[in-house]
Amino acid sequence: MRLKLEFVSDDDIILPVGFNKYIQALIYNLFSTKLRKYVHEEGFRGKKKFSLFCFSSILERGKFFKNMKVFNFGKKISFFISSPVNMLMEDLSQIYLKVMNLC
Repeated sequence: MRLKLEFVSDDDIILPVGFNKYIQALIYNLFSTKLRKYVHEEGFRGKKKFSLFCFSSILERGKFFKNMKVFNFGKKISFFISSPVNMLMEDLSQIYLKVMNLC
């Protein structure tokens, strides 16, 4: 399953170089507490631990400010998140809708 998540702010969204870790943290914080702990600390086991989700880069083009080493994305960012585990995507979508006041 694949979802497109969009976040809008009253202020410009400014992120430092290497911002993917912040996007990953945002995603983990959208999971329910129980699922977040499971995915982050235990994961899905095979020979290795897997989180079993991936996400795209931010779809909007940010303006890079070289002297400050930051990107300004304006007031909106969006990206895709994908997972073969429906439970992850259902949990994420329910909390996303609550956070965005859509349900």
